Amino acid sequence: RKDFEKGPLASEELFNGEIFWVKITQNDFYSSEITCLTSDKPLQKDSKLLCLNPFLDDNGVLRVTGRLGKTTSLSANEKHPIILPSKARLTELLIWESHKRVFHSSVSHTLVQVREKYWILKACQTIKSLLKKCIICKRFNSNPGNQVIAPLPDVRVTESPPFSVVGIDFAGPLFVKDSDAKQYILLITCAVTISVHLEIVGNMTTDTFLLAFRRFIARRGLCSLVISDNARTFKRDKLELQAV
Repeated sequence: RKDFEKGPLASEELFNGEIFWVKITQNDFYSSEITCLTSDKPLQKDSKLLCLNPFLDDNGVLRVTGRLGKTTSLSANEKHPIILPSKARLTELLIWESHKRVFHSSVSHTLVQVREKYWILKACQTIKSLLKKCIICKRFNSNPGNQVIAPLPDVRVTESPPFSVVGIDFAGPLFVKDSDAKQYILLITCAVTISVHLEIVGNMTTDTFLLAFRRFIARRGLCSLVISDNARTFKRDKLELQAV
């Protein structure tokens, strides 16, 4: 049984592992091109790599010759990126890694990150197809769903005088500058015209609500229907409102 070193991976180990899988991938897809370059023969005319003018580096990895060889401000990988096919599993993993490095940014940002080291054939098309499967990008870029709107009740569309059918609710509390006491607003909305009547009240007790509602009736007239939620104040005042 062999002894294995324990602990974090060294940079040399990561580099050797990367070169190992790159060479396997290139041998699977570009074996004829590698054979031609090894024997100093020109590439076949139907080769997909002919326009890239590839060469083998010291590690036996296919790289792009390009036109940036004399540039001093770029790294060796940027001058001569590693050639990878578009349909290889290694290519997909490298694209996902680059996509995470740019924090799930767009296709163009992911492409720039990939091009710092690799030259993938049909790179834009490959990256687009992969990013469509990204769940995180789908979640942040998806369109909001359309809510199915319920039909309006009959009292909302039947012609009637203003404030014949109303909805009531409390708003607040509101803090007044000149007083330490809280204030509330009784909102009374017409169901047909959407007109709003406001009554300021000091609290939400039953007696206070009845007084405010009586003031509303004195100004707007009697209502044929009052709609409210199940607040305690409105439930207690049900009998009093029916008597009114």
